Amino acid sequence: MPAATAEAAAPPTAPPNAAPAAAVATPQPIVPPTPVAKIPEPPPAEVEEKPLKIVSQEQPVVPRELRNDITNARVTVAFTVDPSGKVSNVRALSSTNRKLERPTLAAVSNWRFEPIKSPREARIEVDFNVQ
Repeated sequence: MPAATAEAAAPPTAPPNAAPAAAVATPQPIVPPTPVAKIPEPPPAEVEEKPLKIVSQEQPVVPRELRNDITNARVTVAFTVDPSGKVSNVRALSSTNRKLERPTLAAVSNWRFEPIKSPREARIEVDFNVQ
């Protein structure tokens, strides 16, 4: 019996005129673009506020019963000036005579200022020199 001989199978070879095999691309995951860090803008330069300019200033009326009793008095008042120049949120912070607070608050409530860009708080002292 003839002996069987095993021949190793050689890998198939491509014919000499054949084109090379195309490379198969494997899909890659889609990566979102890296966000670019935004450089914060510098804060706006602080605009120096102009002093409030009064346009209309009603004077407080001293009650009759106090005219002979008061020589010097003071009422400290705080208020808000809105952009149109109107006064609001008027309040007495202190006074040397509480009976002068009401007429002072009434007068300051009617004050008017030149228009401004944004609301501002103000504080004033109203002095009474009755003679």
